Amino acid sequence: MINSAEFSPFELEDAILQGKTRKALEIIKSLRKADSYSGPLLIWIMAKITNLASIASKNKNPQMYLKNNGVWQSKINDYLSFIKIPKEILGPNAKEYLSKFKVVQIIACGTSSYM
Repeated sequence: MINSAEFSPFELEDAILQGKTRKALEIIKSLRKADSYSGPLLIWIMAKITNLASIASKNKNPQMYLKNNGVWQSKINDYLSFIKIPKEILGPNAKEYLSKFKVVQIIACGTSSYM
């Protein structure tokens, strides 16, 4: 049993950026159980990650882009690693990683059929 008090929305961002899909799903489930109106917050977190990572990956200086767009210094390396995961680390498995992220997005948006 997950205690919803042990997770915060900031931990969700960390789990996603670090590729910890199971933990991200636990946090989402916990946040949704604690607050049935958490959907907008979860969508905002997903949009923030997706938009920042997507634009930073196309920028000549992704680190500076992230810093200039309000990403905490302590999270910049996680964003940079997240950007590199599909291209450099996973190679042919990039689609699998992205599909896991898609599952996290679907669950955050309110579809609980994966749980």
